[in-house]
Amino acid sequence: MTDRPHPLGLTSHPAWDAAERKLLQLRAARRRLLFPARRPLLAQLKSWLTEFVA
Repeated sequence: MTDRPHPLGLTSHPAWDAAERKLLQLRAARRRLLFPARRPLLAQLKSWLTEFVA
């Protein structure tokens, strides 16, 4: 799955692949928490307008 060598020297193993997938999912979730996706410009503009006009 990734470049990381298997600890037993095998080319692949279901449990190893599942653990790597889970690790990648956790990393992606952490990245989404730390760096949330930028909102579209129009939504950002609307929030600025409502914030400063009100």
